[in-house]
Amino acid sequence: SSFALRKQRSKWPRGKVLGGTSSINAMLYIRGNSIDYDRWEQIYGGDGWNWKNVLPYFKKAENWRGSKGDLNYHGTDGPLTVDEARFITSGANWFISAAKEIGFNESDPNGEKQEGASYLQFTIEDGERCSTAKAY
Repeated sequence: SSFALRKQRSKWPRGKVLGGTSSINAMLYIRGNSIDYDRWEQIYGGDGWNWKNVLPYFKKAENWRGSKGDLNYHGTDGPLTVDEARFITSGANWFISAAKEIGFNESDPNGEKQEGASYLQFTIEDGERCSTAKAY
């Protein structure tokens, strides 16, 4: 509950537009952790919803344009453009540097190992939002 807010209410934007929330969100692209998919299959009985089975569909949907990233975990021919940030602030560089200094690795948030520090990935194509409505 949002007790700190006026009348205990918080705004929860909904994507009641073509493309759903991909038309109004911050354009960050992250699939979630592979362990979660495996756990969901086990707990909820969603046969076929483990990481090994869903990864090919993520790759099929993705048009990866980044320079980093393991292509075993990124697709390059899909309709949804995913790219690295083209503008990186000095603060982001300091954050990555500090994380490395204390022992974290730089990671791909949509790659094999997500633990670590990483620059963000976005659903942006040629400087514009790539919503699912635009992609499909």
